[in-house]
Amino acid sequence: MDSFVQTREHLYHIYNDRLGLGVHLDNSFEGHCEVVKKMKNSNLKNVRLSYIDGEKKSCSIFSSEDYSIILGIIFYDN
Repeated sequence: MDSFVQTREHLYHIYNDRLGLGVHLDNSFEGHCEVVKKMKNSNLKNVRLSYIDGEKKSCSIFSSEDYSIILGIIFYDN
C-alpha cells in the first residue's frame, strides 16, 4: 500500500477534472463520482490518498490523515 497527503482542494481539482474524461466514467472506475462529491462537501483541510493493488482489482481510498473519516473509494479493474 502506498499513501500520501495532499490538500483536499488540490485532490478535488485533479479528480473533478478527470470526470470529464470518458474513460473515467465507465464501470472500471467505480466510485469516482461519489468521491468527487464527498471531497467537494468535506471540511477536511488535507486528504490522505492510499493505493492498494489487488490481483483482479485495485483501489484508491480517500480519507482523513488518520483514516478516521473515509470520504470514498475508487475501484479499478486490473
